[in-house]
Amino acid sequence: AKLKVEAFVTLVINQSEITVSEKDEKATFTATEGFDSYNWTCGEQTGTGNEFIIDITKLKVGEYDVVVTEKKGTKEYEATAKLKVEAFVTLVINQSEIKVNETEEKAIFTATEGFDSYNWTCGEQTGTGSEFAIDITKLKVGEYNVTLKATKDGKEYEAVAKLKVEELSIVLIINQSEIKVSETEEKATFT
Repeated sequence: AKLKVEAFVTLVINQSEITVSEKDEKATFTATEGFDSYNWTCGEQTGTGNEFIIDITKLKVGEYDVVVTEKKGTKEYEATAKLKVEAFVTLVINQSEIKVNETEEKAIFTATEGFDSYNWTCGEQTGTGSEFAIDITKLKVGEYNVTLKATKDGKEYEAVAKLKVEELSIVLIINQSEIKVSETEEKATFT
């Protein structure tokens, strides 16, 4: 009887996680050599060979799974790694929350300058530009999300702030705490 000994094969992606900026052009993952075939995927991108170069310019900010399936003979192996694409530019609404009372006419939100386009929304109201003036007279008492979507170099960014429209509470103040009148006067006036 002959004893057949098979080598134990382990598939490993040498980089378990790579973090890049969206401004970077590429990220490279490599897998264990010696397999018959390699099939890589990351989002819509695919590759073959034990090295996989991902085009970062085609990805949005976020986290992606990098998966490789490989064959050795009739057996199939799979390994996964992470690719994190971080924002190079940060979009910020300078006011995280504005509180106004219902009698005020407007609330103004501003954002980071330097983006190619700005699209603001708050309820039915919309605006463009790095500043957004919201007409309070068109809103009811309540809380609203102020959403901004901005683009730079073809990439979209989003930020959200809050607008609280509060009820106007009226406090009546009598300016004179005491008025002395003589019995011959006909009236006393309080303001």
